[in-house]
Amino acid sequence: MRLDCSADQGGIEVAHHYAGPGARAVLDLAYRVARVVEEESGLTGHDFEVDQPTLTGDPRRAAARLGGVSDWVRRELVRASRADGCPIHLVENSNALGYGRPETACSDPCD
Repeated sequence: MRLDCSADQGGIEVAHHYAGPGARAVLDLAYRVARVVEEESGLTGHDFEVDQPTLTGDPRRAAARLGGVSDWVRRELVRASRADGCPIHLVENSNALGYGRPETACSDPCD
């Protein structure tokens, strides 16, 4: 999870590699952090993925969305990696999706 905050705006990003109970745990934490930011800054938070305010919204709804997207990303990236013959490795914080094709992780370097 990543929190960016300035005087008049902020954002929380969560990598797309959480599903099931992991998605629920990370979104519970993200919503708690969002609520603290709202209380301390006076800003209003909104989860645009599920179109609900973070102050009164349901983290379970957000977790279901995150889990579905994470499952799709894993399924599609694995299928794509099999098609080009180069495995895709899960890499923490490698990019917004949390996935990457690092040459150091491949025994046979990827293009």
